[in-house]
Amino acid sequence: MQNCDYLSSAYSVLRLIGVFPSNDSTIWARLAFNFYRVIIFIILALFTILMMVQMLVTTDLTMLAKTIDIWTMFFSGLYKWLYMTVFNWEFAQLKTALIQLQTQGSMAYGRSANAFTADYLKQMQKISYWYLFSGILAAFFIIVSPLFTYSRGDRSDFQYYNDPKSYPLSCWIPFTLNENWMFVIVFVCHSIALILIVLVYLGIDTYFFGAIYAVGGQIELLSTSLNNNENNLAQRKYKIIISYYYKLTDIF
Repeated sequence: MQNCDYLSSAYSVLRLIGVFPSNDSTIWARLAFNFYRVIIFIILALFTILMMVQMLVTTDLTMLAKTIDIWTMFFSGLYKWLYMTVFNWEFAQLKTALIQLQTQGSMAYGRSANAFTADYLKQMQKISYWYLFSGILAAFFIIVSPLFTYSRGDRSDFQYYNDPKSYPLSCWIPFTLNENWMFVIVFVCHSIALILIVLVYLGIDTYFFGAIYAVGGQIELLSTSLNNNENNLAQRKYKIIISYYYKLTDIF
């Protein structure tokens, strides 16, 4: 079941971010997973709101431009996550349908269908992995960039801790930070939120990209099979015509 194998990696990412439910069907597992979903929603919604407030109060055009880009990713990612989580059963059926499609292809075309699908989907798997890896790598650079490009310098601890530019995300700070441990906690929360939204955004894209690519593979397999059948019929027709020709020449 090559479709199942290759799409399961994207499915696992979506389950990691709370879109699809866990395999454990016990009531405590469901309650824990729902609590996990609530935490994810609170984190994404909170940072989306804080960045929106920061855009409204800032007078720095550079910060505004940076905040708009990341806020757009948070807002659209939160919308996608919320929509897919509410209707997760319908989206999970897509994976089941692809498994059934691959099974029918195997029954119709034999082992060659599995080999064809595996070769076809290897490129999709590589692209998906690099897509996720590049997104996480970009998030890592965004996280560490304030530490190098906007260091403390001559500023006091109070100024450094309460400056939105000191953090990976440009968010409005609703309270005053006075201690280093408070700065570290806020910085870590920013990092977690950024990695989480990257997984949400890219995980959803990878899931649908894999599904579309898998369906395209089945269409390509069908087209190849039909072309082979057409060629076989043409060859048989040619052989029949040649045999009749030789029979007629023998008669006359």
